[in-house]
Amino acid sequence: MRNKGIMLTAALCAALTLTACTGGNSSSSESSTAPQATAEAVSTAESSAAEDSAAEDDLYSVLTADIPADTVIASAGNGAEGMDITFGEFIKEYRYYLWQYGFSVDTDSSVSDQMKQARQDVIDGIIKDRIIRAKFAEYGLSFTDEEKQNIQDSADSAINDIISSIKQVIAYADSSLTDDELTEKAQLQLSQGLSDCGLTRDDLCGWQEVTAMVQKLRDKFSEGTEVTDDELEAKMTETIDSVKKSYEDDPASFYGQYYSNLWLPEGTRAIQAILVGFDYDTYSQISALRTDGKDEEADKLREESLPSIQERYDALMEKVNSGEDFAQLMTDSNEDEGNGLFIVTPGTEIYGADFYNAAMGLENIGDTTSVLLDYGWYILRYQQDAEVTADDLEKTWANVRQNLLLSKKNELYNAEYEKWAEEYAFTTEKDVLAL
Repeated sequence: MRNKGIMLTAALCAALTLTACTGGNSSSSESSTAPQATAEAVSTAESSAAEDSAAEDDLYSVLTADIPADTVIASAGNGAEGMDITFGEFIKEYRYYLWQYGFSVDTDSSVSDQMKQARQDVIDGIIKDRIIRAKFAEYGLSFTDEEKQNIQDSADSAINDIISSIKQVIAYADSSLTDDELTEKAQLQLSQGLSDCGLTRDDLCGWQEVTAMVQKLRDKFSEGTEVTDDELEAKMTETIDSVKKSYEDDPASFYGQYYSNLWLPEGTRAIQAILVGFDYDTYSQISALRTDGKDEEADKLREESLPSIQERYDALMEKVNSGEDFAQLMTDSNEDEGNGLFIVTPGTEIYGADFYNAAMGLENIGDTTSVLLDYGWYILRYQQDAEVTADDLEKTWANVRQNLLLSKKNELYNAEYEKWAEEYAFTTEKDVLAL
């Protein structure tokens, strides 16, 4: 089944500065309770582009421009009623794909294979939706009021995420706009894009609804499925052994942060850190010099830039040396976008040699030091020896059990879906879709 969640790609961020829609694939989850400005605009988009004509000017010139929207391009081989798929339905979702990924045309030879695969994915996805809806009804399944609300909430969340992403793009281009102005512009851009694709908010919420249908069908065909303790223990042993081997084979590349709830080598440290950083332009220049192999010039620029952060660094070090709570200082003063806690495993190089040597050079828990990196000054504190606790393992075991159960359920559902696909035996007009 298609994973229909609206996701704003970098290409779409760029494409949103254009007025023409070029979008297509059904990967979304938006609802009828979207933010007001967007909801109103989307609700008035009556899919005229897809209803009156199959293609808009020369945007989709791989496809024949005069194909009527009601042309049947896919049908069920078993003769089931209500399963036909029209070109008008297809083109809306194909436009959405193109719009989502920032393509203005689908004819460029450099992307012809990708566009052909996109058209195949779109029609395959619509077929799957047809089958899922039919089986959902056939088995007498339905949604409770709470489940309907959850579908709408998921759709709302998706549309709010994409609006936030569009706002970031607009703000980068014009930093003078207020948050309200950014929101208004983002809502209008999203609404225009969806409208140009011939989509409505009902389409978007419908995609999320199908995702929820799959979950209910999967649960129906996996009733009574369990993960035994032996299966869980075997999976945990396999996973931990794999992590250990990963560390033994290449300790320099081992990322302890990722495995901190599963396994850590002896000697691992939890290091608290506060960054007093250079501004973005300075860091970018230093980084560019490093990339070009000009380390001496990078070091020189870093040293010359120290006065710009020295006052902040000295003030913070005074607080650290006077014994103020380090965790609170992290909350108040850290300029690192992360949480400020680093899991440093013996031999790792992922943080760089200077950071590693400073962290591992601290003798006692509670000791502090500072190290100058290309980001600026990092003030480090040896918080504790890092180890996987019983509580950590318990949570991990629970997560692994849940993942194993989901895997079993998916396997059962996928086997059932293959039977449905054979039952309906859909055929598609490949020539019409340029497949």
